Amino acid sequence: MELPETLARYFSIEFFRHFSPGELHIEWESTFPQLSPARQELEERFWAAFQEETASGTLFNGTLCQLRDYSVSDSGIRLT
Repeated sequence: MELPETLARYFSIEFFRHFSPGELHIEWESTFPQLSPARQELEERFWAAFQEETASGTLFNGTLCQLRDYSVSDSGIRLT
């Protein structure tokens, strides 16, 4: 799967793999640090551009949670 060139500079797809429910480990925190005004503006511009370039305008826009890190091992994937 390739991303549009304008979006590929922001992130990449690391791998594709099916994980069973027992292999998915998620660590949730109830809060996350406030974004700086510059970062907030960058994210808003990114998601606006992303939605213009994709067929689906219903994608999660990142405002409810943040993925800070991930790791993959033989036991599955851990999202923090």
